[in-house]
Amino acid sequence: MNRMSGVSAVPVALFLVAGAALAGCQRPSVEEAVSEAVSVAVAVEVEEAAETEPETDLASRSPGDHAAHLPPAVVARGHLDEDLRAEPHDVSGNEAADLARIRAGTALYQQFDRAVAGGFVDPSGALECVAHPEFGGMGIHFVSFDRYAALEIDPSRPEILLYEPREDGSMRLVGVEFAVNAEAWHAAGNEGPPSVAGATYDPPNPGAESPIVQTSYTLHVWTWQSNPNGRFFPFNPRVRCPVEQASAGSGGSRIPRRGVI
Repeated sequence: MNRMSGVSAVPVALFLVAGAALAGCQRPSVEEAVSEAVSVAVAVEVEEAAETEPETDLASRSPGDHAAHLPPAVVARGHLDEDLRAEPHDVSGNEAADLARIRAGTALYQQFDRAVAGGFVDPSGALECVAHPEFGGMGIHFVSFDRYAALEIDPSRPEILLYEPREDGSMRLVGVEFAVNAEAWHAAGNEGPPSVAGATYDPPNPGAESPIVQTSYTLHVWTWQSNPNGRFFPFNPRVRCPVEQASAGSGGSRIPRRGVI
């Protein structure tokens, strides 16, 4: 691929997206512009990387490096479910930008083996798929304890990835969860709870089974599978757990608090 020397792919992508919209006499929403620009930029980097770089150990790359080495089929928005593609762009500029960053930062992990290589682990040790009999599933939680310990609020680096187990044994990325230890968060001088994409994290839930949720601010974000109950509601009726793997996330039939794990 020919590319202008010294010119970043992201500004070029933004220029191309804006130009295309003007040519069609349409003004893209903030989320459309950001998300499409990320897709174009990542695609450019992927094609260049394929031509110029040998494959290296995934675990040794930074998150930014990961985003630049996505196969084209996993480029941001490439695995959005149809409802997410069609949903109205009714979000604010900051929220749209954060959602685009979440998708760009986690598109790599559509390939489950790359999540494992990146240090995400199943704390249950049994591939426990969390579900609620009335409100739907969460999926299997894979946690990066390095990210959890860092106390960083970065939309592109969620602490937890949510996977739906498929009948063929594969894993499908459906969403993410952000988590930060509440005591450490406040000890660092923060007064209120953190927020991402316009949503405030839920408080610690001492009654939860998960030690992380007992002590942490948490927030679920359904960035890869739409949720009719809302983008930040913890359970998603479109996420299913095999009966033998299902675990009641909240107990009882009451509406659960966000942040079961």
